[in-house]
Amino acid sequence: MSSTSSIQLNVLIVGAGIAGLSAARALSLNGHHITVFERSQFTNEVGAAITISPNGCRVLRAFGFDFDGVGGVDIRYLQTNHAVTFEKLFFADFGDAEETCGAKHHAMHRLDLHRELERLALLSGTENGDAGSQKNGGCKSAGSVRILKGVTIIRMDTENGKMELSDGRVFIGDLLIGADGLHSEVRAQATGKREEPIDTGWQIYRFLLPREKVMEDPVMREMKMENTRMIYEIPDEKAESTVRFVWYECRNGEVQNFGGFYRGVEDQTKVEDFGHIADKETVIKLFSRINPKLVNFIRQADKILYWRVYERYPLPSFTYHNRTILIGDAAHAMTPMTAQGGTQALEDAGALHALFADIPSLASLPERMALYDKVRLIRATRIQLGVVMPLKNGDVNPLKKVADELLEKDVDLPAEAKVIGLEHKHRMFHDFSYDIFAKCQEALEAAHGAQDEEG
Repeated sequence: MSSTSSIQLNVLIVGAGIAGLSAARALSLNGHHITVFERSQFTNEVGAAITISPNGCRVLRAFGFDFDGVGGVDIRYLQTNHAVTFEKLFFADFGDAEETCGAKHHAMHRLDLHRELERLALLSGTENGDAGSQKNGGCKSAGSVRILKGVTIIRMDTENGKMELSDGRVFIGDLLIGADGLHSEVRAQATGKREEPIDTGWQIYRFLLPREKVMEDPVMREMKMENTRMIYEIPDEKAESTVRFVWYECRNGEVQNFGGFYRGVEDQTKVEDFGHIADKETVIKLFSRINPKLVNFIRQADKILYWRVYERYPLPSFTYHNRTILIGDAAHAMTPMTAQGGTQALEDAGALHALFADIPSLASLPERMALYDKVRLIRATRIQLGVVMPLKNGDVNPLKKVADELLEKDVDLPAEAKVIGLEHKHRMFHDFSYDIFAKCQEALEAAHGAQDEEG
């Protein structure tokens, strides 16, 4: 699929989070010139840990990610226990993920992930452009990346790839990428509307503990499991949902990450953004139903952050006006219950790298954008709605029907994996072993084969 002559695109990316920085890295490796716009200065960063399953780690590895440098922890086991009795409810062994899925399953701190992605982005694509080891050529000329932090966009034209900053500077790109998260302005401009999200009624409480504090306490030390993402839950029959408590580690195991998922009328916030401090005693009261051994972890926390969980209606397309592409949360915002938000942003970046290499001319952009939608839309949306949250009192979530339909529409999903529920081993294995580079190569070959037949 290599081309002897290809152009370098001028790409504008709005947002310098996981999606935006990984997209910058992906496209700069192809020799394109990238400008990233970020309103934050990242001077007061907060965050907790994140898991990146093998399908995302495959992309990170292809982009040159330093797993050891960020203290990534190899997650070999996924286990769910009852939050009161500790009865084992689910177990999956991914100790051989490198062989069976093509990459390992890692946990890391979000700040470490973000900083490493920024470092990679700013390498400016001077290395070999064939990151995915695919036969997609790669522009021989070096790309470039510049990141403009603390900027405010006052005007945006998604049809013509144009934007103006508050300081008067105007930028025009061949391609505009919206990576500006949950409250995406690019999405609003591209689709022409702002839809209200669906309030699930769920709140999440996150906190970190140093390993030494866990190991000094005999009860906590006894519960500690290496290389494991533990989930403790209690079925909630009224809402057909669960109360959850999640535990895994990051930073070479020196930091323990915890998350409590709660639905109820107490301690409610309507704020979706991460970083609001919760009252510890209130949190202890909310989780009084779970085993006291788990509540003890909450008692040890110095600071607990919490936020509200919302769901969003899926988009009919991720591409608009033959000029704009939505990625990450701007395209397919996921609840933390899927544990795929960061990973799917990385798959987006992998698709950008594979599909936007060897661009012969600007006239070929509509075709490449159509291929992007073909590869990403159904899969990412199906995963986005993979855990549709029942509403309070058992009311049916309006997304439930859409989620069921997407299971059938995903032609790559084997029949045995088309069942309801996230923790289904067949679907989990399928999603974890998914190779975004191979899928894009397949789409490119099919498209060019069709063109040859027509010619």
